[in-house]
Amino acid sequence: FIGDNAFVSCESISEILIFSTELETSVLSFMDCPGVISLYIDTQPALEKMPVVIFDNLLVVGLGETITEIPGGKFQGSNITDISIPKSVTKIDDRAFERCENLTTVRYGGSPSKWNAISIGINNESLLNAEIIYAEHDHELCDDWIVGLDSTCTQVGYQHKYCTICGVLI
Repeated sequence: FIGDNAFVSCESISEILIFSTELETSVLSFMDCPGVISLYIDTQPALEKMPVVIFDNLLVVGLGETITEIPGGKFQGSNITDISIPKSVTKIDDRAFERCENLTTVRYGGSPSKWNAISIGINNESLLNAEIIYAEHDHELCDDWIVGLDSTCTQVGYQHKYCTICGVLI
């Protein structure tokens, strides 16, 4: 348990990493820590409990691969400029990023089609207007077939197409 005032007014803390599902954090634990500019939260319970809006100077947020939902209002009105969202996220609740006017970059762990499959609630325009950088891509197939193996009297042949972005055979 991290109690009230544990790190109040601690100017030397610039980054907070939260990995435990067992962590209990008081709303006032990190109150008035102007140096906190980076926050990483690894689990869904920790994300739900952590009051990120208390960090006035928070710029960069990273979310862990086990997170599936970003709660409503979680980053509302914050000054974040950059957030990393894992491909495990399937839902972003209403107002999760409302009034995040400084949000310019979203680093998404999946592809554009996976991003478009996320259920994104209302009043998240700041998120939707940011540049989205994808860790994966949707394959764009070439027009021509490439023969992988010619058919013979005794063997069935096959053909491929390849992705024009990464070159992988499909």
